[in-house]
Amino acid sequence: MIFFIDKSKATSAKAEWKGEARLCSLYTFSSINYGILGILCIIFIKSNSIQFFTLIIISLTSYISDYHYLGEPTYWRAIDTVIAAGFTSYYMIMSIILHTFVSIFALFICATAIYGFQKSINSKSFSERCFWHTYWHFVSQLALTIYLLGDHVTIYLLPMLKELPE
Repeated sequence: MIFFIDKSKATSAKAEWKGEARLCSLYTFSSINYGILGILCIIFIKSNSIQFFTLIIISLTSYISDYHYLGEPTYWRAIDTVIAAGFTSYYMIMSIILHTFVSIFALFICATAIYGFQKSINSKSFSERCFWHTYWHFVSQLALTIYLLGDHVTIYLLPMLKELPE
C-alpha cells in the first residue's frame, strides 16, 4: 500500500510565525527537553535504552518540526506527529494496563496535554500556538515523568522494601 501525504497541508502553523520563534525560549526548550528528560531518566531511574533513545528521537524531531521548519510545508511535521502519537499512545495504554494510582494519574495528566496539543493546532496567532504547544510538551513530559517514577517505584523499590527485615 502506498501512502501519500500532502506536504502542503502538513502544518497548521503559518509561515510568518517562523520570524516570531526564538531559539532561546520556553517554546524551543520544550522540544529539546524531551532529550534532557531521557538523559535524566537513564541516569536516575535506570530506564531502559529504548525509552532513552525514543526520547532523544522525539526531542530531535520535535525541535526540527516545531522550530526549525515552523510554518513550512515539510515531512518533518508528519514524522514528528507519528512518533509523538505512537509514544503517547504506548504510555497511555501502559498506564491502563498497569492500573496503579500513579499510572492512572499520569494518564489523566496526559489527557490534559492532548487538550493542549489540540488547542495549539487551532491557534490563530503565534503567541497562542507558543503557549499551547509549550503546554503540550511540558505537560506530556510531566505525565511521562510521573509514569516512569511510578513504574520505577512499583518494579524496583517496592520489592526491595518487602525484603527488609521487620
